[in-house]
Amino acid sequence: MSRYFTLEQAQELVPWLTEIFREVEPVRERLATLGREIEDLEGRMRSNGGVKATERMAAVKGEMQEASGLLAERVESITVRGIVVKGVARGLVDFSSLRDDREVYLCWIEGETEIAFWHEIDAGFAGRQPL
Repeated sequence: MSRYFTLEQAQELVPWLTEIFREVEPVRERLATLGREIEDLEGRMRSNGGVKATERMAAVKGEMQEASGLLAERVESITVRGIVVKGVARGLVDFSSLRDDREVYLCWIEGETEIAFWHEIDAGFAGRQPL
């Protein structure tokens, strides 16, 4: 059984979530940069880019693993509270809640100052409706 949040309980967590996603922004950017570098290195290695590309690939993969670990720690700090992380890149989270005696999600995305939307469990972000 899920933990259910009232709108007020979820709203109280918005400043904390805003800070969490502000902290992970450089990590998200670093992961994107490393991902592009890996693609470039893979292309160089396929076209006989040599030992340097192979050595750099190992280093980049290590950096990516470290950054991914940091990101996973921050996501876990959210999920351990019973909040569902739907998208790290967009900073999208859902709070299980009850509406008319059925389970729904209160929906928040990074950049919003308050929780103003909800959606059915199976509807997702596209099904957001104003509270």
